[in-house]
Amino acid sequence: MGGTPSGARTNFSTSLAVTYIGNATTTANSTSYNWGNFVTASDGVVVVIPFLIGATSQTFATCTIGGTSATIWDQATSSTTKRAICSVFKAAGTHAVVTDLTGANGTTPSGAVGVWLITGYISASPVCTSVNATGAPGTGAGCWVNFDLPPGCGYCSAVQHSSAENTTWTNSGGLTVTEDFDTSPAASRQYSGAHGINNGSAYLIGGGSSSGEVGDIGTSWASSVANAQVGGVWT
Repeated sequence: MGGTPSGARTNFSTSLAVTYIGNATTTANSTSYNWGNFVTASDGVVVVIPFLIGATSQTFATCTIGGTSATIWDQATSSTTKRAICSVFKAAGTHAVVTDLTGANGTTPSGAVGVWLITGYISASPVCTSVNATGAPGTGAGCWVNFDLPPGCGYCSAVQHSSAENTTWTNSGGLTVTEDFDTSPAASRQYSGAHGINNGSAYLIGGGSSSGEVGDIGTSWASSVANAQVGGVWT
C-alpha cells in the first residue's frame, strides 16, 4: 500500500485506541521465527511489524497471529533488511506470533518484532502503510514516514538503524507519540517502536520529501547509519 490514502474520508472514528502489547528479539539464523505469545485484553486488530536482518535477501512468506493467517499489507527487502507490516482481527486472548521467510535469514542475523492492538476502529484495514523510509533504507541520523493522518486516526511504527544508540521519536502537527520499546539484540543493531493518535481536528497531510513536515512520524539518533522505518495508520 502507498503512503497516501486515495481521498479524504469523513467517517472518522472518535473512539479509536492503539495499545502497545509487546516486543521480542532474535539473533537466530532461521527461515521460521516464533516470536512468542502476546496477550490482548480486548477484541481488535492485532498489528505485527517484524524486522529481520541477515546476509540473504529473502521476503516474508507468511505471518500468523494466534494461528490465524494475517494479511501482509506491505513489505520490502533492501539489501539484507527485511521488514513488513501485518494484521488480523483476533478475539481477546493469548496469541503466538510466527513469521516465515522464503529462505534462511543468513549470517550475522538479528531481528525484532513489535505488536500493537487497534480497537474502536471503523475499518480493520489500514488507511495507509509504508515500509520505505528515506532511501529505502536510507543513511543518516534520522528517519521518517510520511502519511495523510485523518482526525481520530491511530498509527504504530517501528524503525531499525545500524548502531546501538537509543532512538528518539518525534512528531509533527499535534500528533501524540509514545515510544514503546528501544532494544539492541546484536552489535550495531537497534530496533524501536512507537504509537500515537491524531487527537486534533485537522487532516494532517504527509508525503513530503523532508522530515519535520505535517504528517511526519520521525525518529533520530546520534550517528549517520543505515536505517529503515515501517508504519501503518488506522481509522
